[in-house]
Amino acid sequence: MKQTSFPLNYFQSMLTPKAAFYGRNQLNWFQIVIVFLFLNGLLMIPVSLSFANSKQFQLEEMMPNALQLIDNETMKSMEGVDFKNGEMQSTSKLLIEKESGVVGVNQPEKALKKEMNVVAFEKNQFILKDQSGYEFNVAYTKNFDKTASTTAKQLVNELKRMWYQQNRAFVSFTMMLMTGSILVVSNILLIGGAAIFVWLTKRNAYSSIASYRESVNFILNASGWGMLLGLMVGIVHFDLTIMLSLSSLGMVIMLTAAFVITKFKDKKCEGVS
Repeated sequence: MKQTSFPLNYFQSMLTPKAAFYGRNQLNWFQIVIVFLFLNGLLMIPVSLSFANSKQFQLEEMMPNALQLIDNETMKSMEGVDFKNGEMQSTSKLLIEKESGVVGVNQPEKALKKEMNVVAFEKNQFILKDQSGYEFNVAYTKNFDKTASTTAKQLVNELKRMWYQQNRAFVSFTMMLMTGSILVVSNILLIGGAAIFVWLTKRNAYSSIASYRESVNFILNASGWGMLLGLMVGIVHFDLTIMLSLSSLGMVIMLTAAFVITKFKDKKCEGVS
């Protein structure tokens, strides 16, 4: 096969199953790491777009107990509590005690300190505290209007919206870091495991693959189309499980096709594309 410079040699090697096998000697370990990170970077694009377009976060997963304090009874008790331009207009104090926690209006923080689950409305901010260990002080946004929230669910959604608006950068960074870690670990296991399996075929002289580096290079070549497929589907509909499944399926199809065509044995590869 005609040799080209990196990274063009990788893109040529990923085009067809035959090219993927015959191009297994073109990358050194440093280049293999670069290609691996590049492929994972492709799958991170839908992740970034998803969090960039998200307007709300499932806060219930972090604080399942505190948000449950906002129910129909709470809404009825807070009928006279109004907000305008990011400030609470009501000056009266209110304490709604429930089995799992309390909802307070204009209550001093000391009075709520011992409670494990708290939703506290203050003049310029509200406080969320959950027995899971999380506690947040969130400033009201200028457009917060409680009168528009006629149900408990609507009020909870407004609290979640304001929380997310204030913590969006932190949430996006944390979730992208976690998702990126999942992608990297999953692909290390997938590509590394598949490479070991292919490399072991040399023991019975079944294939021409002579080293583990060649095997890893071959698997990376075969992974290109699957990663691109995962990228395109992820942009349309973000689902990490589907993206990983499609990238794995694409790799398996390329490996199978490469075996059918080449039998994992070297031949003259002039004209291979």
